[in-house]
Amino acid sequence: MLKKEGSNVSFWKTNKNTLIGLTGIILLSLAAYWTSLGNGFTNWDDPFYVTENAYIGSLKGENLKQIFTKEVALNYHPITMLSLAVDYQMAYSENPKNVSASPFHRSNLILHLLNILLVFGFIFRLSNGKKLVALTAALLFAVHPIHVESVAWISERKDVLYAFFFLSGLIAYLQYLSKPLKLKYLLFTFLLFSLSCLSKPTAVMFPVILLLVDFFMRRKWTLRNLLEKIPFFIVSILIGLKTIAIQSTMAIGNIADHHLIDRLMFASYGILAYLGKLILPIHLTAHYAYPNSPLPVVFWIAPFLILGLLGLIIYSIKKIPVLAFGLLFFLVMSVLTLQFISVGTAIIAERYTYIPFLGLYFIIGYGIHALYHQPHPSSWVKKGIPFVIILIGSLLAFRTHMQCKVWQNSETLWKNAITVAPKDAKAYSGLADFYMKEKGDQEMALVHLNKALELNPEGEVDAYINRSTLYRNIGNFTKALSDAQKAVSIKNTNFAVYNNLGNTYLAMKNFDLALSNFEKVLELSPNNPMGLANVGAALYEKKEYEKSIQYYDKTLAISPNFANAYLNRAFAYSHIGQTQKAILDYDRFLSLQPNHVEAYYFSAKEKIKLGQFSPALNDLNKAIQLNPSANYLYSTRAEVYNRLGQPDAARADLQKAGIR
Repeated sequence: MLKKEGSNVSFWKTNKNTLIGLTGIILLSLAAYWTSLGNGFTNWDDPFYVTENAYIGSLKGENLKQIFTKEVALNYHPITMLSLAVDYQMAYSENPKNVSASPFHRSNLILHLLNILLVFGFIFRLSNGKKLVALTAALLFAVHPIHVESVAWISERKDVLYAFFFLSGLIAYLQYLSKPLKLKYLLFTFLLFSLSCLSKPTAVMFPVILLLVDFFMRRKWTLRNLLEKIPFFIVSILIGLKTIAIQSTMAIGNIADHHLIDRLMFASYGILAYLGKLILPIHLTAHYAYPNSPLPVVFWIAPFLILGLLGLIIYSIKKIPVLAFGLLFFLVMSVLTLQFISVGTAIIAERYTYIPFLGLYFIIGYGIHALYHQPHPSSWVKKGIPFVIILIGSLLAFRTHMQCKVWQNSETLWKNAITVAPKDAKAYSGLADFYMKEKGDQEMALVHLNKALELNPEGEVDAYINRSTLYRNIGNFTKALSDAQKAVSIKNTNFAVYNNLGNTYLAMKNFDLALSNFEKVLELSPNNPMGLANVGAALYEKKEYEKSIQYYDKTLAISPNFANAYLNRAFAYSHIGQTQKAILDYDRFLSLQPNHVEAYYFSAKEKIKLGQFSPALNDLNKAIQLNPSANYLYSTRAEVYNRLGQPDAARADLQKAGIR
């Protein structure tokens, strides 16, 4: 049972110094992360989660259905996607022409600040009201630079959101223990745990943490106490099985790729690496690649060091329960990401420490508390400890501030990764993607793609897709097709490789093969908006316009802000003579892409068919304003002027068009 410290007077009224300290921590964290509010999107997962995610474009029924039934980026986390959808509506209302990253960064930071308060509340209750323990843990959590990835990366909304519900659930559970086991608190704990699982699957370890809390609070593991955890474990198992089913197709590597001893070394190294980053948070990067063979010596030593760590835990269970609890909390929350089974392309990741490090912060906080409250502390200890805490906190905050700049955009992110690890193929591939899609520098993109594939010719699927796209754009279809087929051979369960192959065949005017590959995209990812739209494009090229329109209808039902679907459906409507519908789709497209010259031109042509000469003139004026050197625009406008009875204006436009 928890014991209350002090009087029944409000904590906040009787602990002014604690309140001042906690306020200082919040302000220090706000200052450290302030620069992240000006950061943009990156090309690492942000397209999947936000910029190219059709599901979050609206909060209407069909979109909500997709949010709660479809996985995104190989994760089922509907609460996270719902929060991003809410931010998207805000970003879109602020600037429909160019959705800003600011609302997303703002929400991430707000959640992190709330999590700092929750960390304090959880540790304060867990430590039976030891304020210094709670303040120390809250400070380290607030400003340790290893957490920048979780806060400054928009795609890691899942981290800060699941942590919010996870920590709230732990506080609710401690309330349950302190209130003669009132069932309503346990039910509230279960609700928060469920929301945490629906924000990020990592939360499935929550019931194990509850058992650890029982151990630390010296609560006996009776049958009743274990039975109350069964609903939690059932949810964990269900979410875990769903996650495995989703990720087994792409994210989880073949278990035969590495021997058991290799996987044990990877996991052991991961633990040591995280402990090292805790103490010395330098050389931080977005991607920590697997080592090449033969493995460095540290990987062979790591398992023996971890055995020693496990021995320390066993020893401390009775002797030093704080140490046992903290280390077990860290290991339990880390176990799913320690690469016993390879997930993704990174051996460790900074985002995986956001909640696990709480166990280590708890140990550090208790150590400082014990030193400060020793029986006869010297005056330098009493004065020195607060000074050292403030100094370390300030240094960590400055390092966090600098690390936020790394996440400013795709270029800064991957250039930092290359600086930290010059032989990381993923970093070169990411930077190439930036040059190709954001900078429009095809030459630099090709240089970095070649480097990525030189370093990892059998693993960089994204690099093959991007290089295939680059070759396709410059008309080298032989090389484009070769790279597209290579990508399929490496990862034939990835819908993106078929989408790329389909686009290659589409560019080569092999519409039947293009269609079959786009249908494969929908087989692997049903209701994928891009897949639906591309099937529509292939059918359009096959002159099956009615069928094409049906697929564009499906695309726009899921993604009402999918601009190109409106444009392509307008083309299809025009071919079957449904001029008014074509005009409506051109107007919808131009509301989303107001600087598209060709759309204004084609819209004007449709309006001319219906005798809508004044609206057509408006479209042509806008097109000429955007591209005043296009002769065909002047000749078309001359036609409109003649229809409106303005021959002088028509003659002037014909002269501009070079027609005498």
